[in-house]
Amino acid sequence: MNKMYFKFGLLFLSGFFCTAIIAEGPVKSYTFPNGKTIENPYVISERPDGLEVGHKNGVMFVKFKDLPEEVQKKFNYDPAKAEAYEKKIAADKAAFQKKKADQAARLKEEQEKQRKQMVEWNKEKLVGEISKTENRIAFLKTEIPKLEKQCDDLLNKTTTLAGTDLSNSGNSSSNGSNYNSGNGYCWGEGYVLVSGGSGSRAETTKRKTISNLSDEYTTAKRKLDQYKIEIQKKTDDLDSMKRRQEKSTRAE
Repeated sequence: MNKMYFKFGLLFLSGFFCTAIIAEGPVKSYTFPNGKTIENPYVISERPDGLEVGHKNGVMFVKFKDLPEEVQKKFNYDPAKAEAYEKKIAADKAAFQKKKADQAARLKEEQEKQRKQMVEWNKEKLVGEISKTENRIAFLKTEIPKLEKQCDDLLNKTTTLAGTDLSNSGNSSSNGSNYNSGNGYCWGEGYVLVSGGSGSRAETTKRKTISNLSDEYTTAKRKLDQYKIEIQKKTDDLDSMKRRQEKSTRAE
């Protein structure tokens, strides 16, 4: 129903506009004072300062001051009302533009605030990572010599034990120290060999002890190699982080 009324309204305005411009017959074209010509014009809507006009090639807005006096009279054109309306439109537009500008400024300010917060957070994070890396490097520098000594000790013990003749040993001993006992041998630190006497138990225990020492050496050597690789990587990482920190400081 509303669409029907709208169509009737357009037809009425169209006819009204056509009659207003040219009294004799339907308007085929209209030329404005500025020389612009439109074909098949019809009124779409009316404002205090002019008309929205449809035509063959589209839609355009025409101010009353650019229309003939008879058209102005037909649509009750009031220059004062038109001026007030245009001022209101201009004021509304200016207010809208200011609102947009204020919103953009606040957004920019908030983004800058967030950027600075992120920079500070990254700086603090970097300081923490540097400290953590330095602590790890310090730990590795302490542990690597210990592991190197442990590997040397285990290798020496294995070599010494492998060269020890226990064919004449027979009695068991476990006093936690390393010593030769006549024909036998006792190994401390958790490994007990037969000392004094003869028998095959000494050789069996010797082989087991050498095997245990070899396993312990392999474990220690693997850990030592891992620590050496890690300390090199951590050192490179630390250099990189300090360069980033220096660059960030210069940028401020």
